[in-house]
Amino acid sequence: MDNHFPSEPLPRLIRHHKSGVWLCYVHGPGALPFTLHIEGRRIWSWEGGRLETSQLLTEGLKPGDRIGDWVHNDLPWSPTDGNPCDALHATKEQIEAARAMPKWQP
Repeated sequence: MDNHFPSEPLPRLIRHHKSGVWLCYVHGPGALPFTLHIEGRRIWSWEGGRLETSQLLTEGLKPGDRIGDWVHNDLPWSPTDGNPCDALHATKEQIEAARAMPKWQP
């Protein structure tokens, strides 16, 4: 494991320009170069006027929000390729609340 990552996973809300919005734990580097290994849920869309991802942290997920399965995934992450990505600090409680939400069913 890369020395830049603590031994405990980091709770984060990630907004990635190709991979979408994730409430997840960042475990460290992924299997391929310039990737992060995460464990969490993709948030496909959310209800209400909450267009900013930071509102997911302050207001939490709501029934009717489109939430994917709890998965392990490697996200592309490189400081040199121009990927516009944000990683906001979250709490373990916020990530666990997202884990407990029911999966969206079309």
